[in-house]
Amino acid sequence: MVRLRSFASLILIIMLTFPVFAGNANTGTVGGAFLKLGNGVRAPAMGEAFTAVADDASAIYWNPAGIAQLKAQEVSMSYNTYLQSTNYSTIHYVAPILPGQTVGASIFYMGYGDIAETTATSRVGTGRSFSPSGTIGTISYAYQVMENLFIGANFKALNQSIDSYAENGTGLDFGLLLKDYRGIDIGAVVQNIGSVNGASLPQTLKIGIARKFIDSNLVIAFDANQPKDNNAFLALGGEYQLNPLLKIRAGYNTKSEEGAGGNFGLGLGLNLSRFTVDYAYVPYGDLGGAHRVGLRVGL
Repeated sequence: MVRLRSFASLILIIMLTFPVFAGNANTGTVGGAFLKLGNGVRAPAMGEAFTAVADDASAIYWNPAGIAQLKAQEVSMSYNTYLQSTNYSTIHYVAPILPGQTVGASIFYMGYGDIAETTATSRVGTGRSFSPSGTIGTISYAYQVMENLFIGANFKALNQSIDSYAENGTGLDFGLLLKDYRGIDIGAVVQNIGSVNGASLPQTLKIGIARKFIDSNLVIAFDANQPKDNNAFLALGGEYQLNPLLKIRAGYNTKSEEGAGGNFGLGLGLNLSRFTVDYAYVPYGDLGGAHRVGLRVGL
């Protein structure tokens, strides 16, 4: 109980000292906005509080330093039925190559569905349709500096297209993870340093803490986030191991994008030997809900 009170006090201190602004002059000024869509299934179920957890292959997205924690190869695949007719898929692969050194790669693809073409003279449609899309390819490297200190980086190449028009860009992520510092895990990452077609990517600074309770069966994580193009927001989430087969997850964040929702997350994980099946549900108010399913395989 004392550990829980101490951890809650640390969260409160971060909340009081982290800048939260009423508005952001850079809103709507970045390119490659689909880079902000979270990968994997566990983190969205935990309200996107994952910077200091980052212990599966999806850490490539959330904090590349975290992939250095993996001691064996892992493949993670996820599929997300997003809003309206949009959907996106991710595949992550992580492999330790030398003592203390780990590499990874991932592919993200988002499809926006078919859109009917209209023109000034054919406002009801020309009979032709097109399918906008976005793609991100990522290569990762992480290094264990000391027993409990990890650093990592991503190089990303992205493409976004609509009809016959396409834009390309590149970006970098840098992450740090300190495990079990006085019982607390601490993570930090800066995402999306780069540009697409001359426009800055949605750069974000994340700082997170996490701690285990109840004989390490419960993980509580807290993140503070400062996007370049939006208000700062906070995230709090947890994961509880009910039994050897089942984990349950829940989380909340304070994102505020015109009341569009996406603040709550719920999910579960089913452990089947080397296979783990994950599910997450995130409601978006009147826009509906997003369902995510994933499979993680240890090789």
